[in-house]
Amino acid sequence: DLEKLSPADRRTTVGDVNDKIYRLFGYRIHLLRPPYISYGKKGSDTREDIVAMAKELELAIVNHTRSSHDSHEDYTAQMMIERILAEKDELGRGLNGSILLFHDKYQKTVEAMKVIIPALQQQGYQLVTVSELLNCSKEGLHYGWIYSKAD
Repeated sequence: DLEKLSPADRRTTVGDVNDKIYRLFGYRIHLLRPPYISYGKKGSDTREDIVAMAKELELAIVNHTRSSHDSHEDYTAQMMIERILAEKDELGRGLNGSILLFHDKYQKTVEAMKVIIPALQQQGYQLVTVSELLNCSKEGLHYGWIYSKAD
């Protein structure tokens, strides 16, 4: 949880992970999805520090438009399917340009994806990585920006 770390510990933690990925794979990452979507409240010193850290480390911060709620114990695969495939979310947003949140550690997520992926493709959606989505958006990818949807 980045909010629970000191500014120095945040930079060390995130920087060390990025350095290790580079050493192991020769690849620099440019996206940061903070655990628990925890990057401070708007206007807070914590948010300002995390945004500054991301900019320094050449990272864009990734949130999501729509969560599958797969980490909720009581959520079933069917509930996840209905939530993701709904025409509009609780804020009235559609799916185009959305960043969808799933976790790779739940069997129910695997079962839901067997329905969600073909359904989205049948509706004409193209499934891409977050990097691809942001790089082809009007705004592009900017370090230190917080993204929850491509505009």
